[in-house]
Amino acid sequence: TILPPLPGGNKKKSGRDADGMAFLGSLTEVRMENNLLTGTLSGGTLSRMTSLTTLSLSDNDLSGTIPGEEIGGIASLHYLYLDGNHLMGPLPEKLARPEGASLLELWVQGNALSGTVPSSYVRFTGLHDFYIDGNKLTGAVPPAMCGPEVNADFFDAVPPGVERNYCDSIACPAGSVAAEGVYPCEPCPGGEAARLMNRYLGQSGKCSDYGQRDVLRIFYEATTKSGPWEGTNDWADGGEGASDDDVCNLSGVGCDGRGHVVSIDLRGRGLTGRLPDELGFLPFLESLDVSDNGLMGYLPSDLVWTSIERLDVSGNMIRGAVPPLLCMEDELNGNGAGGVYSCDRVACPAGTYGTRGRRSGGADGEDPLDCRPCYDGSPYLGRKECGRTVPPGSVDWKGKAGEARDYVERRTGRSAGAVLAVFAC
Repeated sequence: TILPPLPGGNKKKSGRDADGMAFLGSLTEVRMENNLLTGTLSGGTLSRMTSLTTLSLSDNDLSGTIPGEEIGGIASLHYLYLDGNHLMGPLPEKLARPEGASLLELWVQGNALSGTVPSSYVRFTGLHDFYIDGNKLTGAVPPAMCGPEVNADFFDAVPPGVERNYCDSIACPAGSVAAEGVYPCEPCPGGEAARLMNRYLGQSGKCSDYGQRDVLRIFYEATTKSGPWEGTNDWADGGEGASDDDVCNLSGVGCDGRGHVVSIDLRGRGLTGRLPDELGFLPFLESLDVSDNGLMGYLPSDLVWTSIERLDVSGNMIRGAVPPLLCMEDELNGNGAGGVYSCDRVACPAGTYGTRGRRSGGADGEDPLDCRPCYDGSPYLGRKECGRTVPPGSVDWKGKAGEARDYVERRTGRSAGAVLAVFAC
């Protein structure tokens, strides 16, 4: 974790702890861009940086969500740079708190943020640099935030009198693209259908227009980074040049009676690489099982655009956190039953493990299988095994018992249970 939590609560602080907190309070700038930083942002630590004017963590490998309430509570903060990471979840509304931060520059482009741009950001009346492109934000930029003073350099070469949409300098609207996701923006051909296909603000590159076979081809390319899958490997030929109907015959693919892909089951097939964002273009997909493979990267929030009800990504090397929007999907792995939603039902978070790699059961009298703490330092989510189940410095009695059992069986040539039975007589 970058900027890890400091000791808190009501415990008496040692002199060293007190000095550390005093040091945080005296910081005016934190510049740690391009440092290969990993982990998440600690709101508790950031909230103690009460004199901070600049926080620059651009171009690292940070994940998780933005602790908006804590950062927004730093009244001295003017410059916030979090671009080029793997942050997910919403742009926090509480970043714009009354009596809080008065941001002049806010850079969050190039992440995986979702949701909409909060209207509360109009409170940043002095904001002159605001970049949000390259995320998974929907809706529209609040018009009150758009004006000639925001990202003004984008219009330097525009002749006077030429009409300009000042919101385009913040992010191109849904249904359009640009080289860098900002002005000048080009509408995608196809009207409303194109807007639904190109749903994100600030989309760069070219317009998206994917059929089922396109998505499966991209999926295959993204998950064969170390070579073809194990077992039947017909996606390479069947995905390229095949019709949408043909993909229903591919191994691991299930379709409904209308030819829509509704399930993908590739558990234990030796997939390597990542899950592509383009899975979101399979609107009828109900089940995805890629458990027990070698996938890395992050879990794409784009799955919220599917009809997903069952998802198993356990037993891989996927990092970060479960996207918050995905945690709120009704019926996904039993989520929403009784009005209760939990990210653990999608995948056990990093630092935990479970028998199935996620929380399951707990309905209709079934005992719940929870995610349990794990202390072996692994950064992956959805783990089924753990190398250390007790905190560092504690005795792993379960492990010691296992060692004793092995010793008895080696020395006697009999099962430990049989030996103990002799002593019980």
